[in-house]
Amino acid sequence: MRHKIPLAKKQAAAKKQQDMSPLIDDYVEELTGWKKDVAEKLRAVIRAASRKLTEEVKWGWPCYTAGGKCICGFMSMQYTVNFVLYLGAEVNDPRGLIEGTGKSMRHVKLRGLKDIRKPAFTRFIKESIRLSLAPATTQGTPRGRGG
Repeated sequence: MRHKIPLAKKQAAAKKQQDMSPLIDDYVEELTGWKKDVAEKLRAVIRAASRKLTEEVKWGWPCYTAGGKCICGFMSMQYTVNFVLYLGAEVNDPRGLIEGTGKSMRHVKLRGLKDIRKPAFTRFIKESIRLSLAPATTQGTPRGRGG
């Protein structure tokens, strides 16, 4: 079962030009057991990775943007908490932590606190920011589309 932030709550906060962090606080608080622990720790790792990140809600999930472009996020799934990287297919991952077959978006499946790899995740985030904010290439598709 997926856990999402209700669209109406996001729209109400956006209309009032409020910070989305309280919605994400509620999202994490509503999780239980190890998923809550993982979400709290992952959120802290993401927030500490770069001051360029803005905490937002997109598609019902916590999402972190830089320069208006989606960088990463996380979502509670039935058996995992997924750390989502919007340019995960382009990120250097020598340890093979990133999974998925999407054209650009990939994820790391977390099944407990032991799966959070702060140094690697921080590198992924910093590289994703660099890629997203770099000028688009003339050969490839535009990078870091927002959502």
